[in-house]
Amino acid sequence: PTAIVGANVMLGISHHLAGDQAAAHAALSASLEHLPNPYSFVTNYLGFHQDRKMVLARTLWLQGFPDRAIALMHEAEADEPPDPVTGCLTLIWGTSLLLWTGDLAKAEGGVERLIQRAGENSLQPYKMVGVGFRGDLLVRRGDTTAGLGLLRDSLKTLRAGRYELFAPCLEGAMAEGLANLGQLDLALAQSTETIAAIGSDGNVYNA
Repeated sequence: PTAIVGANVMLGISHHLAGDQAAAHAALSASLEHLPNPYSFVTNYLGFHQDRKMVLARTLWLQGFPDRAIALMHEAEADEPPDPVTGCLTLIWGTSLLLWTGDLAKAEGGVERLIQRAGENSLQPYKMVGVGFRGDLLVRRGDTTAGLGLLRDSLKTLRAGRYELFAPCLEGAMAEGLANLGQLDLALAQSTETIAAIGSDGNVYNA
């Protein structure tokens, strides 16, 4: 059962990131039909399946089911994984969803937990995603200059570490901030660069 869960979660996340939300929904839902063996090494130390509810919540949101997405997000929050890697990933998935919903107050709490937990466990890439999310929050709240500074710092560090999975959403926030400052040419250039980097096949950067 643990292997089946893991395979479906990895398949579901792959479809989710590639843009096939129907296939992602099917695979992630299938993963919820089995319970991993709580005593196995994979379950306790790798934990790669433990963020499945949060990814499914994002998938539901993108499919146009906001009420179901938010309900599942709350359910997933109650089961935050104990291991730091999967815990940080769950916070990243959840915070991005909160930003989509516009619940900035709750998103801020997720950002701060992410930065703290990643910092305590020396998970620098996840911490810098959190810094980028903090910048996104500032842009959304009107403190655009400070927000852009954090976004630039975050993207620079993430690119140097070749952890660019969440770069597109941070670059989108950069473009929005530049537009807010009236720098429309730079905002358009940023958007064009992001779209070109994603590629015509829909794949997003390097995981």
